[in-house]
Amino acid sequence: MGRKIDFNITHDFKNEPLHKLSHKIIHGAIVNRLKAKKPCIVFISGDSGEGKTYASARLQQAILETQGLNYRDYIDDINVFSPIEYPEKIKALLNDKRLKKVNTIAIQEARDIVRSKQWYDFLVQAVGDINAMSRAIKPLCIIIVSQFIRDITNDIRYTLNYYIKVSRPTVRYANSKLHWYVIYKDDYDIEKPRLRTRRLAGRIKDQDGNVRLLIPSYIELLKPEKDICERIDDLDFSAKKKVLKRKLDKLLDEIRKDIGEGNNRVDAMVEHYSKNLENIHQIGKVTKKGFKTTPKTRELHAITKEDADIFEKRLYQVLKDKGVIENES
Repeated sequence: MGRKIDFNITHDFKNEPLHKLSHKIIHGAIVNRLKAKKPCIVFISGDSGEGKTYASARLQQAILETQGLNYRDYIDDINVFSPIEYPEKIKALLNDKRLKKVNTIAIQEARDIVRSKQWYDFLVQAVGDINAMSRAIKPLCIIIVSQFIRDITNDIRYTLNYYIKVSRPTVRYANSKLHWYVIYKDDYDIEKPRLRTRRLAGRIKDQDGNVRLLIPSYIELLKPEKDICERIDDLDFSAKKKVLKRKLDKLLDEIRKDIGEGNNRVDAMVEHYSKNLENIHQIGKVTKKGFKTTPKTRELHAITKEDADIFEKRLYQVLKDKGVIENES
């Protein structure tokens, strides 16, 4: 069996810069796939600080530029930094005439602001929706950005076409290196098919007409221009700030609700036992320091120690007002 070919490109090594070769590989591996009406799903991984987000931006920029589109005009439209943004952006991407030629969307890592299960469920739904809708409207390149491949479910892994691991040398302004793999299904054992990877491979014709096999160990991408980086950072910060604010507001609401429920519960307990003084001995006893409830009472009424203290003080006052304490002391 011959080697699988993922791209066919030409490059003038004497007159064209090397970074243009990277763009041609991206065009050959992704854009040509989209032109063939095949959606493309890419997973980008890498440790924090390795430049995953910027690499995805460069990938999108290369995809758009090969179609004569300016990435700057669409940064806001094709980057999803939180699940909250997804429905509106994917709807626009598939239906807005302004975005008719735009065929890529990046779901940036957001697992740090949502629970793992929510992140899994969101990605499964997003990829499923995009695949279903894009077949009818236009094929898309979906880029999923996260630190580790295990951040996505097995169902999502089986939809991936490419796996890219990003690394960046510890040198200021260093370019990102994309170690690019093709994911394929090994179904030799049809009972237990497995996912496997191989390096991206293609044919390249040079300026002299020579054709050879190219299997790059990595492709190098320039860091996006300063204004693009700043815009991406702003979008990322803004989206995560909104999610964190909502989560904080929800937490505060739950705290307020809990405090309110506690006070309402204490009010109800005081009212009940002040009308049923014959049952007082069942929930506690009067001591020299006041009224003391039993642990079983606190458990039965599901009240905290703080609420129990409030209840004890208020019930003790009721017993004094009704003259019950003198009769039992």
